[in-house]
Amino acid sequence: MKEVERGLGIRRADPSMEHLSALLAFRSGKITAKQYQEVLRSARAQEEKRKQELRRLFEDIKDKLSGDDSTAYAV
Repeated sequence: MKEVERGLGIRRADPSMEHLSALLAFRSGKITAKQYQEVLRSARAQEEKRKQELRRLFEDIKDKLSGDDSTAYAV
């Protein structure tokens, strides 16, 4: 997809908006439906990865606030 974006001169400020630039490219006929589906699949995987990381960070913070030292690091 990055090659397509370079060819179209698209610059994204936020990588999570990749699906929107792909939609524009698909609607304008610059990429195929298969390429568009691959971009969507990739975007969903990245979003799930971000959600898991946020959940992990939230749990770490919650554990530290509750006084659970099992996740604390030795200094």
